[in-house]
Amino acid sequence: MAEPLLSIVTPSLNQGRYIAECLDSVAAEMARPIARRVGVEHIVMDGGSSDGTVEQLERASHLSHWQSAPDAGQSAAINRGLLDHARGRYATWLNADDWFEPGALAPMLERLSEDEAPDVLVGRCRFVENGQTIFAPRPPEPIDIASLLRLRTKWFAGQLIVQPEAFFDRERFAAVGGLNESNHYTMDHELWLRLLEAGASFESIDHPVACMRVHDEQKTANTRRIVESLIRFGGPVLERHASELGADGDGARAEIRALQRKLDLSEPVLRRLRCPWDARPGTQPQQESLPDAPVGFHLAPLRAILADVPSSRRLGRPYRARVVGHAPLEQLPLRLRIVEDDRADVLVLWHALSRTADPEAVMAEYAGSLRPGGLVIVGAELRENEAGLDEYTTGLVKLVDQQLSQDHDWLIDAAAMPWVESLQTHTADDDARWLASYPSPFGIDLDGMMATLGFERLASMAYGGPSWHPLTPFEAVEGVPGREGDGWCCGVWRKP
Repeated sequence: MAEPLLSIVTPSLNQGRYIAECLDSVAAEMARPIARRVGVEHIVMDGGSSDGTVEQLERASHLSHWQSAPDAGQSAAINRGLLDHARGRYATWLNADDWFEPGALAPMLERLSEDEAPDVLVGRCRFVENGQTIFAPRPPEPIDIASLLRLRTKWFAGQLIVQPEAFFDRERFAAVGGLNESNHYTMDHELWLRLLEAGASFESIDHPVACMRVHDEQKTANTRRIVESLIRFGGPVLERHASELGADGDGARAEIRALQRKLDLSEPVLRRLRCPWDARPGTQPQQESLPDAPVGFHLAPLRAILADVPSSRRLGRPYRARVVGHAPLEQLPLRLRIVEDDRADVLVLWHALSRTADPEAVMAEYAGSLRPGGLVIVGAELRENEAGLDEYTTGLVKLVDQQLSQDHDWLIDAAAMPWVESLQTHTADDDARWLASYPSPFGIDLDGMMATLGFERLASMAYGGPSWHPLTPFEAVEGVPGREGDGWCCGVWRKP
């Protein structure tokens, strides 16, 4: 039997819900006249799926070879398919969750069958999510090492080679050692670079070849890992050719440095946002050096709820007050005289409860110094809001991932950069001290706690959203889920 012109390898592992569309699209292209004339084969290298994939492979009569057994990952599976089982002069791979466009192969096969065919022929690929095209990149012009390593202004700007659109000479593939099996995220990008280093010719035609399915489970959804991989495997190629690339190489190097800086900035930020809050520490001394939100952030709501508190003038003297925390007493609409005995008329707590492991016990202890009928004024406390804050911080983690690939130098947003940069000198020990200072970082149920202690509520308020939470102390970011949830609380209660 004559050797086929094209070999297509599909690596697979538990992609049973997607692979039927992949198999059907290849079978339809193989049935077209030109494919029958020049020869196309399809090989599936399955990593030992347990989700019904094997049953679908058994029914796929167009396959020239398939196997299902544990392997060393996607790159290894593709190598085994292309180096051990494929027979075609040219090759490509089509992942099990992707598919060919109708009519994908005809123009590609026509060009590849010509005498002066290129070593690598690149078509076009669409990114599709829930049936809608969300991204339609194009290869850079020209396709060369410098262009492929302009990661910010070309690669992430939509000028890149998307793997299923590229058909390459299989002997060239073998000569450069196939895919790097230690590269699990950008093995295709590294392959194009190594082929260019080896002198391979590239050609691009404006023809729709494939669709890449976008979903949360795919590896390419992890932008951080993609950026790390691009730098790790692309950087050495750039350095090997620095002298010949000149200004183009300098531009690529500057972009790689900018991406590396973003990666470096993001590490302590992600570590802080992912602090293990469910492993709550015991009571620890408060870390007074840690900044709270600006006083003005909390003062307006507290002044509002104090508006109806009876004036101390009716007593003929200032309220005797015991104060816990650094409350802005001079800005409160009350006349206060600080005392340390058990004859206080007013107990003022400012950011003193949610920074303890047992806020109810702390409240009960300090309330013992308050005379019957005295007032408890609580301000600047984190409100119990676990779901909202968790949603917000999870959104920030995703945003950091997205911002890594953007052509600017800040993470999250520009307003957050002072906080981002402040964390660069923080260690894991610093994070542990922060956590000890906020043993209840999701806040407290202030109204519920005071009701349990038997105090009469006069007024209370939730306010402020997640902005200036000690975990994320900057203005809430537009579009991040959870940003509207109240993150803080204050109130006034009367002791029975």
